[in-house]
Amino acid sequence: MWKRILVLLLALWIVVACSEAQETPEATAIVELADTAVPTATDLPTATVPPALTPTIVIPTVAPQPGEAATPLPPAPEAIFPEMPRFATFRETAVDLTPAIFHDPIAPDLSNVTVPFVLSPEQLDRLAADGFVVSPGVEKEFFTVYEQARYANVPTFITSDSLLHVYHLLFDKVLRTAERQAFIPLLRELNEAMLVQTDLQYQALQGAEWEDAALRTVAFIGVGSKLMDPSTDVPAYAQELVDAELANIEAASGIMPSPLFPGLENGEDYTQYIPRGHYTISEELTAYFKSMMWYGRMTFRLKTDNPDVGRAETRAALLLVHALRTAQVNGQPALQAWLDLYNPTVFFVGRSDDLTAFQYLEVIDTVYGTTPDLATIADESQLDTFIEAANELPPPQILGLVISVGDDVEETTKGFRFMGQRFVPDAYIFRELIYRNVGTAENPRMLPKGLDVMAAMGSERAYSILDELGETQYANYPEQMDKMQTWVDGLTTDEWTETLYTTWLYTFEPLLAEPGAGYPQFMQSEAWLDKQLNTSLGSWAELKHDTILYAKQVYAELGGGGGAPVPLPARGYVEPVPEFFARLEALTTMTVDGLQERQLLNEQDLNSLMRLQSLAAALQVMAEKELRGEPLTEQEHNLIRFYGGELEHLTMAAADREDEDPAAQPIMDEEPQAAVIADVATAPDPDGDGSPNPVVLEEAVGRINEIYAVVPLINEDGTIQLQVAKGGV
Repeated sequence: MWKRILVLLLALWIVVACSEAQETPEATAIVELADTAVPTATDLPTATVPPALTPTIVIPTVAPQPGEAATPLPPAPEAIFPEMPRFATFRETAVDLTPAIFHDPIAPDLSNVTVPFVLSPEQLDRLAADGFVVSPGVEKEFFTVYEQARYANVPTFITSDSLLHVYHLLFDKVLRTAERQAFIPLLRELNEAMLVQTDLQYQALQGAEWEDAALRTVAFIGVGSKLMDPSTDVPAYAQELVDAELANIEAASGIMPSPLFPGLENGEDYTQYIPRGHYTISEELTAYFKSMMWYGRMTFRLKTDNPDVGRAETRAALLLVHALRTAQVNGQPALQAWLDLYNPTVFFVGRSDDLTAFQYLEVIDTVYGTTPDLATIADESQLDTFIEAANELPPPQILGLVISVGDDVEETTKGFRFMGQRFVPDAYIFRELIYRNVGTAENPRMLPKGLDVMAAMGSERAYSILDELGETQYANYPEQMDKMQTWVDGLTTDEWTETLYTTWLYTFEPLLAEPGAGYPQFMQSEAWLDKQLNTSLGSWAELKHDTILYAKQVYAELGGGGGAPVPLPARGYVEPVPEFFARLEALTTMTVDGLQERQLLNEQDLNSLMRLQSLAAALQVMAEKELRGEPLTEQEHNLIRFYGGELEHLTMAAADREDEDPAAQPIMDEEPQAAVIADVATAPDPDGDGSPNPVVLEEAVGRINEIYAVVPLINEDGTIQLQVAKGGV
């Protein structure tokens, strides 16, 4: 199959450098910034209702069959998932000021601006017109841009891009460390206990009506166990099924029938098991990725077009949930081990929007009686009652299965996932802005754009670009975008800051807001709005890269360091976005508090995060001073001068070390580089001919671009000097 790469341009005024994107096997990769196709609008499809981030769950009374007396089920608690206390509180330092930095306009010939750089005529023209210019760069990391500026004795411009990048590095580091030191050992113990317990179930149910379901639960856990530890012994009776699934996973050849889930009419997308992100750096992390991806993707559905398939998958789900309740891990119920693995990943990324063991247990106890034994669970006469009751639980808000046009999305996707992938707001926004919610069968919108997320978060410029590209011409796009903007506007601060993932998104809001009066001239143009969009999209791509295992990907439908040198005299400038720095400081503090509470943070990572927290706090103070027209102190100017060294220290601190020894040198096969790529959405059949031919939307960042900005430096006497400063974006 031919590989196609559509390279789409985001910024209309700035020059963006792209990295090479690796394509997913058997899928076409689209590295997205914008589009040029102009779709047409026809009929409006039906839209779904936006969820709360933590939906309330109520179990209904099952309707009686004709001729039967109504027997209402006992009332169930309103919230059946055990309450997970917040790991940490988001505490943002308030920014209370009126920007008041008014300076003489930049002269068309730059005669009133100090330009300590050799720039091209085109760059100088952009400086005069917009107050800044972005040009392609060659550096692989931010710290080299700033260190080179310091050595050259030229003014530096500290950007929001550079600080967001450092948070990405540290977030990815602490997540890797938690996975290695806590999550992987816990998953191994859980696998071992569940394999023993499901085997006991099979022995008890051999020869009975539920024997096949018991076989499939053993095979399901067997696949997850073998992916994590290939040396795991699987019972001989399940070996054939396990080997067949493992062969598909290792081949990763696209969308294929699943041996263990034959009822999946459109098969499973086995390309999702290709390790990516930081899961490629060690065999252990690769194994963890595959095992958790298996547990996160495969769904035991309640209902399908073929009722027998829904019953078969639900039998297996009931046995799995019962095994979780009865198995023991270190003397405690396996459910506790499951929670110990699930809850920290909720703090990192978010809750699963698929049905969990606790939701099934609540319905089980309602239908079968409190804490039923295996024989009671395997009572076929109660199976349909359970299915009807469980079917009233909330459906997933993000489509994570391959389904066909015409399928009932809710009925086809609702079911139990052992460790379901997580609901994240951006994926939900994507789901609401593609077919069937946007577009028609004749002209479906099969893939979203990163700009959709920024527009939903309030960026008028993002929506304007989408309109210019023709995206808003898709049927129902404006209505769905309005619904998404209303939903985002309705999120409280507590909802925005429930997880590190959503709080990271929350830091983009101040960048997406249009600067008003009192900000420097370089922030007053449409080009600056494009720069901030690029900043947010770049950091969002890093977020998707870091959380690629846990965050659910949206699917469209088928058919559709060193000693400090002598300080240099050049003075620099901080991008004056104090609200952004305040939120990043609060996000970093929240990361520390939440992980320390669960003993998931080692001393080295703690020190690095605290260093970033202090840096963000200092930059907030400096940005506020700049907007008030106050001169910076010599100590603050020194922080700007040596900013590159601080970035270098934090970059190196985010690298892995041999045996996790803080004293060891960082493990680096090559020099550090900021470039990353992540797949964020899949269209299984973009041609609409019913044959799986996946196209994948990938988001990437590449080499560090150079930004030159005309900044207003405040002198000790209060006068303003216009000067060009250099930074990285």
